[in-house]
Amino acid sequence: MTYDDHEDCDRQLNEAEEQILKLKAKNKSLRSDVKLWKNRVDEAVIIVANYEDIQAELKKKDELLFAYESVKAPVNPLLAENKRLREALSFDECILRFAKRMQYKLDKNKHKECATMNPNGTGRGWSHCMVAWLLERLLYEADELYEALGKRIANPEAALDEAADVGNFAMMIFDNVLVEKVLKGK
Repeated sequence: MTYDDHEDCDRQLNEAEEQILKLKAKNKSLRSDVKLWKNRVDEAVIIVANYEDIQAELKKKDELLFAYESVKAPVNPLLAENKRLREALSFDECILRFAKRMQYKLDKNKHKECATMNPNGTGRGWSHCMVAWLLERLLYEADELYEALGKRIANPEAALDEAADVGNFAMMIFDNVLVEKVLKGK
């Protein structure tokens, strides 16, 4: 073997090694692509499975919609009223707690007649009480609230009750003025 033959062999060996390196890189790239496609196939299988579940769910909803449509006429006004009531009853928690305390105080005093609370009034409740008298009572309750607030550390319930009393008299005035407004047609 001559020197040129050795040189030619080395060149062929180097080319073969370069080819092997290129093939290894291509193999690595193909393995990465295979993993990527395997993941995509797995995702597609999940999507197909979910698609079947979604189709089944849509079929159930279609059946419910069909059932709803068949009774729609009598139900629609009820749905609208239900929505109106839900919106009307969506109050801040603080307002609800205050309203409950006000209701508690009203219930506690419902035995009182307007005639004993208001000598110029007749009947039960505040609808027959004069607004001026109710305002006088509100101011009296406000004084009681002021005193109860000074003692609220020792008796917080008294302060809460007095605040509810003030709120109740304000509500009674509001209600009576509203009724007057409606009666006058304004």
